[in-house]
Amino acid sequence: IDPNTAGTDSLEFVEIKSATPNFSLNGFVLVFFNASSGSNVRYTVYDLSGITTNINGIATLGDSQVTPVPNRYFANDNIIQNGPDSVGLYTGVAANYPANFVASTTNLVDAIFYSTSNTTISSTLLNQLGLTTHINENENGLKDTQSIQRKIDGTWEVKTPTPGVPNDGSGTPL
Repeated sequence: IDPNTAGTDSLEFVEIKSATPNFSLNGFVLVFFNASSGSNVRYTVYDLSGITTNINGIATLGDSQVTPVPNRYFANDNIIQNGPDSVGLYTGVAANYPANFVASTTNLVDAIFYSTSNTTISSTLLNQLGLTTHINENENGLKDTQSIQRKIDGTWEVKTPTPGVPNDGSGTPL
């Protein structure tokens, strides 16, 4: 996930990695939660139906200036809040996650709680998503030029974004 980029945040993106290539994301949704308001309710949702991961098992949702071209564009640039906030991958359809949907582990496949500074973290939202930690995109002081990336072992690191490419540099170049 890259929630904060230089200027008007027109290079934001979220990558989803499947265990197998060419995996259909039908029946999955991304739900974005606002933790900074203390409400812990979703602020936007994206149905992933119709998207299939590539030969590297990757699908990307992003802003209009992200390259390579994402599998699906966000409705507008600058959609991802800088945090502290969270995004969860759920099973279901967008209609299952209305505007007042409060974060939950029901039908949750995976989630990340992130920030772009060392701000106060919502332990309530962490608990609601079954998480124990948050990732600070600005841990290296480069929030505008780095993204949060999951490593093969399931841990997270912050480094130069690689949209559409496995974070470890492996895979087939596209």
